[in-house]
This record gives sequence, structure tokens and C-alpha cells, in this order.
Amino acid sequence: MHKNTLLLVDDDKFTRQVYKVYFEKHGYVIMEATNGNDATRLLDTHPDISVVLLDLLMPMHDGFNFMQNFTKTSSNPGHQFKIILVTGLDEDEYRTNVMVKHIDTSKVEGYFNKPVDLKELISAVDELHKN
Repeated sequence: MHKNTLLLVDDDKFTRQVYKVYFEKHGYVIMEATNGNDATRLLDTHPDISVVLLDLLMPMHDGFNFMQNFTKTSSNPGHQFKIILVTGLDEDEYRTNVMVKHIDTSKVEGYFNKPVDLKELISAVDELHKN
């Protein structure tokens, strides 16, 4: 078990590669998922994942569906992890979707618009690990 295990959920392979290299240089273990279904499976089998870096806009099972359905579809709905949103969607659209779809955002600890300053993102992740 590794307390610095992050799950990166993004359908864009290049984005995942860039984040993986950057976070691994800073001592994190990175797991990758291309959609919300894959993310749920990984969270179910890796209880050491502490932070999910979540894109909202993905084909198939997007970030909104993941947040909306995790506790219903997970075999470990009590898994304690935090979410940092990393998305091209603007914050007003995010808030509208959350309100309309009645999504529980209690795990969301941060919101970053793409393109992301990786130094700011890792600072936010580091801060979550201090708490």
C-alpha cells in the first residue's frame, strides 16, 4: 500500500502521460483510467488510492456520471478519497450540471481548468496529503 497513490481519469492519452511523468518525479504512484467505469473498478481494487484527478468530459462514462454513480456501482462505496477536477469545462457549466443532476460533490476538493499549471496542481495534491 502506498499513501501517495493517485488515480488519473482522463480519456486523453497525452494528458495522462504528461501528468504521470510529472507526478512520478514528485514521488507519487499514478494509476490511469480512461473513463468513470474504469475509475470505479480501480478504486474497488486499490484502496490505497487517496486522490482522483478527474476529467469531467469523456466519452462513455464521464466525470459527472462517475461522481453520481460511484456509491451505487462500487463494491467499496465507503472508500475514502478526494477528487480534484481537471477539466476544460468552465465552472458555471460544472455547477449547472451538478445542480441539475443532483450530484454529491462532497469529495471534490479542487477545480482546475485545462490547460493546467502542473505546479499548482501538485501543490493542491500535496496539500490534501497533509490533511
